[in-house]
Amino acid sequence: MPATAAPRRQLFVTPSGSDAGHCTRSAPCASFGRAYAVARPGTTVNIAGGRYANQEIPTRLGRRGPNVIFRPASRARVTVAGQFFVRGSYLELRKMTLLDLELPREAHHVLFRSIKNHGFWMQGPANIAFIGGEVTCGVCPYHSQLQAGAGDNRPPRNILFDGVYFHDWQAAGSEHTECLQIGAGDGITIRNSVFKNCATANGGRGATANLHISWFGSGPVTRNILVENNFFYRSGNTYAIQSGDYANLDFRYNSIVGPILIGGGWGDGTPVELVGNIMGFGYCQAPRTGGGPVAPFVYSYNVLQGGKCHATDQNAPGGFVDRNNNLRLRPGAAAINSGNPKSYPRRDIDGQKRPKGGRPDVGADEAR
Repeated sequence: MPATAAPRRQLFVTPSGSDAGHCTRSAPCASFGRAYAVARPGTTVNIAGGRYANQEIPTRLGRRGPNVIFRPASRARVTVAGQFFVRGSYLELRKMTLLDLELPREAHHVLFRSIKNHGFWMQGPANIAFIGGEVTCGVCPYHSQLQAGAGDNRPPRNILFDGVYFHDWQAAGSEHTECLQIGAGDGITIRNSVFKNCATANGGRGATANLHISWFGSGPVTRNILVENNFFYRSGNTYAIQSGDYANLDFRYNSIVGPILIGGGWGDGTPVELVGNIMGFGYCQAPRTGGGPVAPFVYSYNVLQGGKCHATDQNAPGGFVDRNNNLRLRPGAAAINSGNPKSYPRRDIDGQKRPKGGRPDVGADEAR
């Protein structure tokens, strides 16, 4: 008879459990950390419904994949209402709400799938992915942020946001807030995601943008940033995105309401590439705002509302169905069949294959 795979081990956590046990169905544990300590690679941890206080998943040296998977029990709703420190590795969390997610430098190879979180703070972790889910807070005097690790200034590395809905993050007063701020990073990818209602309260006071790509002046300078196939609605500021001209900064096939602001003199002079975007016209080369070499901007196949920077660009309206609620393309939009025929994402923000016509459409949406 052919060999059959052994069933994956199952562990169990409930709010009323005890960490004195081994997280079995009959003797469930009380904490995520205890379950992680007991788990072998590939174990599934079933979390009973309810609200959990502060949690910590500790570091385990030598831990390798396959991932330990934390998921709600069948039809359960799980909320971690306190601080949730993830210091472990090779683990995955699914379909729960996290109110305060902390990812210090020890964390690596962690996947968050379909998670709703009210803010995260990364200080130097590596190989972190958010697939689907939401990032939202309402009225909050802070924002989700990536920054260098405490003590060694190591930047977050290889961070992915794919299909995430960033929305409704508003300043409580005059603070500047965004839906996402990158204060340090090396290898950050944001794709297939939506940014909406970021910093729109209080008349936009303090709003910097939907997305702010920055560097706080300690550790390696931010670099290797890809922003691709996203919807950016208008933020509380004039600019949907603010950034410096960091090394290997690429904006590809985004649909953006309004212009973006990129200051010069922050990287090593590597060109900034802007390909296949729909956005407001700002300028074709960056003004100097930092002390280093100003990177040249390389524009191609964009639809710019108010100007052109390259022969393949078009000065035309965005062609959105509704610039406030739907950034897909309406029939007859200038962006249709106007992208680079040799370079484009193979699927659009909705997962449709590109191209539908002879050439891909500009922006994140491939029109049906």
